[in-house]
Amino acid sequence: MAWSRRTSLLILACLLLAAASGVVVWWALSGQRAVSQRVPDPQEERVRGPGRVRGVVFEARREVPVARASITAFGQTQSIVTASNEDGSFEFASFDSFVEVVAEAPGLRNAGADDRGVRLRVDPDSVIDGLRIYLYEPCEVVGSVSGDGRPVEAEVVAHFAQDASGAMDYDAAVTTT
Repeated sequence: MAWSRRTSLLILACLLLAAASGVVVWWALSGQRAVSQRVPDPQEERVRGPGRVRGVVFEARREVPVARASITAFGQTQSIVTASNEDGSFEFASFDSFVEVVAEAPGLRNAGADDRGVRLRVDPDSVIDGLRIYLYEPCEVVGSVSGDGRPVEAEVVAHFAQDASGAMDYDAAVTTT
């Protein structure tokens, strides 16, 4: 009986020794992998790709796509010019963080305030999809501006606007000169 107990203890000791050896080998190899991995230098800048912008140019009143509209993206370091496809869609890539996107087409103007475009933040390696740019037919305002019952010289600027519900309307601003 004693021999069988000693044999059992010997077998248990061998198993524990083998397990401990396995742990030591695993620890050594995992430590070796960590040592061989390159630690990034905080001073080194990661090279990143440009941000991409995709959208469609529409004629605002009828909400139909505008083919062959000229789209210019003005950035801090570059200006990009492209054109919309037959379905009004366009796409461009920019390394600039902020761009102002302006669309133009014969007989149409930007629907933004002061005829400016849309200002976007374009993060590197990102995609802005679904940008909608509206152009409108310039309108003529006919009438007079009066103050205290007398005509006043003034400048009237009208912009085509779309509210949150999707309703379209002209918005006019009057500045007296």
